[in-house]
Amino acid sequence: MISSSPAIFAVMATQKKIISVFHKAGATNSVNAIFPEEHGIHQRIIFRKLVRDGIIVQAYQGRYYLDELREKNVGKRRRDIIGIILMVIAIIVLIAFLWQTV
Repeated sequence: MISSSPAIFAVMATQKKIISVFHKAGATNSVNAIFPEEHGIHQRIIFRKLVRDGIIVQAYQGRYYLDELREKNVGKRRRDIIGIILMVIAIIVLIAFLWQTV
Protein backbone atom coordinates (compact mmCIF):
# COMPACT_ATOMS: atom_id res chain seq x y z
CA MET A 1 0.00 0.00 0.00
CA ILE A 2 2.79 2.43 0.86
CA SER A 3 4.57 1.77 -2.42
CA SER A 4 1.48 2.91 -4.33
CA SER A 5 1.40 6.28 -2.54
CA PRO A 6 3.66 8.07 -5.05
CA ALA A 7 1.44 6.84 -7.88
CA ILE A 8 -1.66 8.12 -6.10
CA PHE A 9 -0.06 11.53 -5.60
CA ALA A 10 0.99 11.61 -9.27
CA VAL A 11 -2.59 10.87 -10.37
CA MET A 12 -3.97 13.55 -8.05
CA ALA A 13 -1.41 16.07 -9.31
CA THR A 14 -2.30 15.31 -12.93
CA GLN A 15 -6.01 15.66 -12.17
CA LYS A 16 -5.39 19.04 -10.53
CA LYS A 17 -3.32 20.15 -13.52
CA ILE A 18 -6.08 19.18 -15.98
CA ILE A 19 -8.73 20.93 -13.87
CA SER A 20 -6.51 24.00 -13.62
CA VAL A 21 -6.19 24.18 -17.41
CA PHE A 22 -9.98 24.20 -17.76
CA HIS A 23 -10.28 26.91 -15.08
CA LYS A 24 -7.63 29.09 -16.73
CA ALA A 25 -9.27 28.67 -20.14
CA GLY A 26 -12.64 29.68 -18.67
CA ALA A 27 -14.12 26.39 -19.89
CA THR A 28 -16.71 26.07 -17.14
CA ASN A 29 -19.81 25.75 -19.29
CA SER A 30 -20.79 24.30 -22.64
CA VAL A 31 -20.56 27.68 -24.39
CA ASN A 32 -16.89 28.06 -23.44
CA ALA A 33 -15.94 24.42 -23.96
CA ILE A 34 -12.44 23.75 -25.30
CA PHE A 35 -10.58 21.14 -27.30
CA PRO A 36 -8.35 19.51 -24.64
CA GLU A 37 -5.54 18.78 -27.11
CA GLU A 38 -5.21 22.49 -27.96
CA HIS A 39 -4.38 23.08 -24.28
CA GLY A 40 -1.88 20.26 -23.94
CA ILE A 41 -4.31 17.77 -22.42
CA HIS A 42 -4.20 14.28 -23.86
CA GLN A 43 -7.29 12.12 -23.50
CA ARG A 44 -5.61 9.37 -21.54
CA ILE A 45 -6.67 7.38 -18.50
CA ILE A 46 -6.75 10.25 -16.00
CA PHE A 47 -8.66 12.54 -18.35
CA ARG A 48 -11.15 9.76 -19.11
CA LYS A 49 -11.65 9.16 -15.37
CA LEU A 50 -12.50 12.83 -14.90
CA VAL A 51 -15.03 12.48 -17.72
CA ARG A 52 -16.44 9.28 -16.18
CA ASP A 53 -16.77 11.06 -12.81
CA GLY A 54 -18.67 13.90 -14.52
CA ILE A 55 -16.07 16.51 -13.58
CA ILE A 56 -15.11 17.08 -17.22
CA VAL A 57 -18.13 17.05 -19.52
CA GLN A 58 -18.20 16.58 -23.27
CA ALA A 59 -20.11 19.43 -24.84
CA TYR A 60 -20.05 19.09 -28.64
CA GLN A 61 -17.70 18.19 -31.50
CA GLY A 62 -14.88 17.04 -29.21
CA ARG A 63 -15.08 20.06 -26.93
CA TYR A 64 -15.15 19.66 -23.15
CA TYR A 65 -15.80 21.85 -20.13
CA LEU A 66 -15.35 21.65 -16.37
CA ASP A 67 -18.43 21.12 -14.19
CA GLU A 68 -17.34 23.20 -11.19
CA LEU A 69 -20.19 22.07 -8.94
CA ARG A 70 -19.44 18.41 -9.60
CA GLU A 71 -15.73 19.04 -9.00
CA LYS A 72 -16.51 20.64 -5.65
CA ASN A 73 -18.84 17.81 -4.57
CA VAL A 74 -16.45 15.03 -5.61
CA GLY A 75 -13.57 16.81 -3.89
CA LYS A 76 -15.56 17.17 -0.66
CA ARG A 77 -16.55 13.50 -0.74
CA ARG A 78 -12.91 12.46 -1.26
CA ARG A 79 -11.74 14.66 1.61
CA ASP A 80 -14.43 13.17 3.86
CA ILE A 81 -13.34 9.63 2.97
CA ILE A 82 -9.67 10.45 3.59
CA GLY A 83 -10.60 11.94 6.97
CA ILE A 84 -12.48 8.80 7.96
CA ILE A 85 -9.61 6.57 6.85
CA LEU A 86 -7.11 8.65 8.86
CA MET A 87 -9.38 8.50 11.90
CA VAL A 88 -9.65 4.70 11.65
CA ILE A 89 -5.86 4.40 11.32
CA ALA A 90 -5.39 6.63 14.39
CA ILE A 91 -7.79 4.47 16.41
CA ILE A 92 -6.00 1.28 15.34
CA VAL A 93 -2.63 2.77 16.30
CA LEU A 94 -4.03 3.90 19.66
CA ILE A 95 -5.50 0.46 20.36
CA ALA A 96 -2.21 -1.22 19.40
CA PHE A 97 -0.28 1.15 21.67
CA LEU A 98 -2.64 0.59 24.60
CA TRP A 99 -2.59 -3.17 23.99
CA GLN A 100 1.21 -3.25 24.30
CA THR A 101 1.24 -1.19 27.50
CA VAL A 102 -1.13 -3.60 29.29
